[in-house]
Amino acid sequence: MADAHRVPPACVPRPGQTRFGPCLGSFLATLGLIVLLLLCTPVGAAGLDYRTSWVGNTLGFGNGRWVPNAVEDIAVTPEGVVVTNTEWDEAGGEITLIRDGKVDGVGDHTHGWGNFGGDAIAVGDGYAFTAARIENAGGKLANRPGYPEKNTVWFGLMRRELDHLSRGAPFEGGVGNADDVNPSPVLNSFLRITAVREGEDAAVRGLAVQNNVLYAATPLRNRIDRFDTRTMRRLGTWEAEQPGKMAPDGAGNLWVILRTAGTQGRQVVRFDADGKRTAQVPLPAGTLPVDIAVGVDGRLLIADNGPNQNLLWFQVEGNTVTPAGELGERGGAYSTRNGARAGSVGPLRFQGLTSVGLDRKGNIYVAMSGMGPRPVGHRPYHFGAVLESYTPDAKPRWRLEGLLFLDTVHVDPGDPGWAYTGTRRFRLDFDHMDPGSEWRYTGITQDPFRYPQDAAFAAGPEGRGFPLMRRIQGRLFGFFTDRHAKYLKIYRFDPARSELAVPAGFISTRRIEGNWPPFQPPSGEWIWHDDNGDSRFQANEFERNSGRDAPAMQAWWVDDRGDVWAGSYDQGIRRFRLRGLDRQGNPDYSFDTVEREPMPAPFTKVQRLQYFPETDTMYLTGATAAKPYDPGQWDSIGRVVARYDNWRGTSRNTVRKPRYVVELDSLPGRRPTQGIEGIAVAGDYMFLVEAEKAHVRVLENRTGRHIGVMTPGGEVGNESGWVDVPMGITALRRPNGEYVVFVEEDARGKNLMYRWRPAAVAAASAGEAKRP
Repeated sequence: MADAHRVPPACVPRPGQTRFGPCLGSFLATLGLIVLLLLCTPVGAAGLDYRTSWVGNTLGFGNGRWVPNAVEDIAVTPEGVVVTNTEWDEAGGEITLIRDGKVDGVGDHTHGWGNFGGDAIAVGDGYAFTAARIENAGGKLANRPGYPEKNTVWFGLMRRELDHLSRGAPFEGGVGNADDVNPSPVLNSFLRITAVREGEDAAVRGLAVQNNVLYAATPLRNRIDRFDTRTMRRLGTWEAEQPGKMAPDGAGNLWVILRTAGTQGRQVVRFDADGKRTAQVPLPAGTLPVDIAVGVDGRLLIADNGPNQNLLWFQVEGNTVTPAGELGERGGAYSTRNGARAGSVGPLRFQGLTSVGLDRKGNIYVAMSGMGPRPVGHRPYHFGAVLESYTPDAKPRWRLEGLLFLDTVHVDPGDPGWAYTGTRRFRLDFDHMDPGSEWRYTGITQDPFRYPQDAAFAAGPEGRGFPLMRRIQGRLFGFFTDRHAKYLKIYRFDPARSELAVPAGFISTRRIEGNWPPFQPPSGEWIWHDDNGDSRFQANEFERNSGRDAPAMQAWWVDDRGDVWAGSYDQGIRRFRLRGLDRQGNPDYSFDTVEREPMPAPFTKVQRLQYFPETDTMYLTGATAAKPYDPGQWDSIGRVVARYDNWRGTSRNTVRKPRYVVELDSLPGRRPTQGIEGIAVAGDYMFLVEAEKAHVRVLENRTGRHIGVMTPGGEVGNESGWVDVPMGITALRRPNGEYVVFVEEDARGKNLMYRWRPAAVAAASAGEAKRP
């Protein structure tokens, strides 16, 4: 049993609480303990024999540690200690310390109450200097000392004690985090460099320390500011064109990446101690430098996040810089050289480089995000984080992965040993029983070079989507919703040859704001067919409906035959019938073949649906007249779930009668204010996940009877982040009768995995094991 099922210490009576005689007192104390056990044990815990595991993060949080879900920059001490920074990690691990390949702590106080991490970090003189920003929580903190006024954001950096990252190192003139009631450990440790109106990006994009001088690059202002690391007083400013990441060379010079606002024409130049340019790196064509490190021998190591996806060495002799070799597979994870599969990951197959570092022994440290650094003026990509270290001769030392954010695992129905998320592919081996041991990361599925118009890159972190994997005519396809169910992306896969998801189609409920995708209709819902197979949008590939938006909705489903279902808030259900595969092998849909169903009784809103053609069974969730829609839980599945048999066999003109209706507010031990966010049906059971703590309710799908609850176990620290996406839970029944349930867990960069064998299955298996 998982640790979550132990009785909380607060539930156990303290000695001496009874005043009765020894026998009666003992009896009553025992009786009281039994009652308390019943009251304090999670509902159904005694009846569900399951284990908690996870997918997507090297660490599960059972030991209080996790790998952050993003890394924008790293700083490496001479001894090889790594400190990371990013603008946002859901659990507050923006600043994470890594020692000998193990997560050894977090900085804290970069998350909430107006605090955010940043895009740069440097260490030196006993401090960690971390780029950061401070806001006023939508005006709620605007009148407090140490916070910006309303509609204003401060960009700058935090000075912290390197040996105690959670402690600030305050200084005269420092600001931030003032609280008279609960003094912050980082009070007055923030250096405000720029104050801007909300919406402007004046982030510090590069930091470096040398000879008691701190350098801070602000590309929006085209300047590099210099500060005394001891007093934090400004020493001066250099003009530089959109400066970014920087690295000192130990001789008083500073190497800087310039022209970082775009992806074209970047330069890597050297400034002397007076701010004069003295050298420039001859970058190969197509190079996109994103970070620099300088070895003790004076060589430069540059991270190239362009098509080559590798590291470049350069020799420096005086003012002359010459190429000195490459590190990594040219083309990175996307390379097919020497028979490699496009998208496959492994040592030296980089993907989305963000940062690089060196220690005094020449060991190499690499950070990746799957896409690269956050573009100026944009939100982070949040494709996940990978950190690696190599010896000077390029042999792997260690690797850490924090791969998932706004992601849900879904298995290949044709081979449940493989699973997909919004951007990753995993190998699953359920014979492994140690928590967190069942998975192996094998591939990144999105390729920004082959398929630059993919929504995964153009639509931000919420556009990656949540997969429904389907086999149609034996071929593998993925149907991905965005976070708010505004559209459905369609990809085709050829897993025998490649890890990549190939954009194949798109159904949008409305025009998408902005310049992406090109050529979309000026208004209303539309379908994109990749008619020529190049995975790029063409003007003649769009099918427009009436020019009006689709009915408001958040319920997408794709059944096992490839039909797409869309349940609306107030206009019933639509079915996009699969017309087959087109000449490119893409699923073909059209508004001409859409079938419409009126709102089925007793529903007034449909918020989720799942249809299974092999049994002609429909499961619907949402609101009814008796259990009306709750706008405070607008993204939940609603307050009612119902099962309908013989769905297609019933005339659309006939009033459908559900087999059962379950009012979710009445589930045992549930607080009605605790929304249920997702539904998954597999085998003989229905799984419902609660939003706040990822508790999974298990119901018999034949009767709707509630049989128990699965909660995060000690293997994951008895905790989970919120589940707040339409498809935050998936489930499968394995051939041996075991059920595996995956749940979104953004707080610590993973998915929860619940493994459960119903009592009858477990008993049968035990009986088989005892046979001679």
